[in-house]
Amino acid sequence: MASFDYFLKTIKKNGVENISDDVLKELQRIFDEFGAVPTKIISKQILLGIPDIYKRFVECRNKLKSKDSTSYIACIMRYGEHHGEIIYRQRCKDSAITLENLQNKYGIHQGEKKWNDMLAKKSFSLAGFILRHGEIDGPIKYKDFWDNTNFSTSKDAFIRRHGEIDGIERYKKFVAKQGFNNTLLAYHEKYGVDLGNILYNERLAKKNANSKKVKYVTKLLESGKTINEINVLLDKRYNKTSLNSFIKRYGLDIGTAKYTEFISKLKSNNVLCIEYYRKRGISDTTSFELISDIQGKRNCKSNFSKESMKYLLPIVLKIEEVTENNCFYGEDEFFIRTNKEEFDVSGKRIFFYDFVFPKLNLIFEYHGVRFHADVDYSLTHSLNLAEFKLNFDSDLFKKYVAENRGFDVKIIRSWNLKEDMNALYDYLRDRGIVLCQSLFV
Repeated sequence: MASFDYFLKTIKKNGVENISDDVLKELQRIFDEFGAVPTKIISKQILLGIPDIYKRFVECRNKLKSKDSTSYIACIMRYGEHHGEIIYRQRCKDSAITLENLQNKYGIHQGEKKWNDMLAKKSFSLAGFILRHGEIDGPIKYKDFWDNTNFSTSKDAFIRRHGEIDGIERYKKFVAKQGFNNTLLAYHEKYGVDLGNILYNERLAKKNANSKKVKYVTKLLESGKTINEINVLLDKRYNKTSLNSFIKRYGLDIGTAKYTEFISKLKSNNVLCIEYYRKRGISDTTSFELISDIQGKRNCKSNFSKESMKYLLPIVLKIEEVTENNCFYGEDEFFIRTNKEEFDVSGKRIFFYDFVFPKLNLIFEYHGVRFHADVDYSLTHSLNLAEFKLNFDSDLFKKYVAENRGFDVKIIRSWNLKEDMNALYDYLRDRGIVLCQSLFV
């Protein structure tokens, strides 16, 4: 059986250097009655100067279901209201399953993977069902869940609840009601055209007149202020996070200091700012890559040119069939992350591309008249970063970035469609990808 001296030695190992005579008597009493009990809680009580350690120990033993409880009540009983509140909140924060905690525990990449896996396991997505139930039962349970879920306001959900005929009718009424009551048409139906117009316009006028901002702007306009002057005044009055707002509230020196602190805090908690990673001791090079990855995932586009799909998608699908290589496009649009030097020139962390065959090192880009200038794309083979700094062109640089990574970039211009499509046909044929020429309009 452990001795009292060993019990004290264990407490001192937890950082307790000096123990008063009164506390020593309480510890002796605890040891005599309960033996060698866990010492971490007792050590923390001594360090915080919590009184009545013996009494608190007995109360916790008698009232708590678990002697190791970390509940709010347990913390208050052990450490008092002030310290107990702080300790409980800190424990909740430390034990919470957050992205930051997982990254601190497992590293940036592994922590993010565990976080995403956890979200998938909890989600009602197909991926979540497969993770929970396997590849065979997962899709079946996923379909069964959504087929029988009635909290949705979709057309299918109405049909599930009320049957096909009644469900469709109820769904139509539901959709018709959404946002209809305050429309001009609703006023016409309720009051007639003439009275409806009057009452509708009165409602709008009353709504606008009640706006403090509208009243303020009206007053400024009447005083002869210009639009630019009004915008400056609005920013000062309504933007509570601007430098002017901080200075107005706290004075020049304190306001500037508080504003700087506010911006610094924002950046240090923003995963798209370098300060977030510096605060966590991560190198700028690694930080830059992580920021680029996050931006790529967030900005991956789902909107693409209908013309590009019309002219290039049939060719893309045929190439996939002939070569057995997948192409990335549309919602799965491919992007390339720029390095630090390329970012310094372009100001862009990523470039998206319309149709990409990664294994073939092949990219198709469709350029319409509206967003793309007629430039000489052959220049990218001869230009370098220094020359781009002097005369930057986004389309040329985008092509340069891809070519710098070994891709062949073929650009189809809407104003030069026939010539570019013929050139694409010849290029593919030279690479051994022979397709029907009728695909190349």
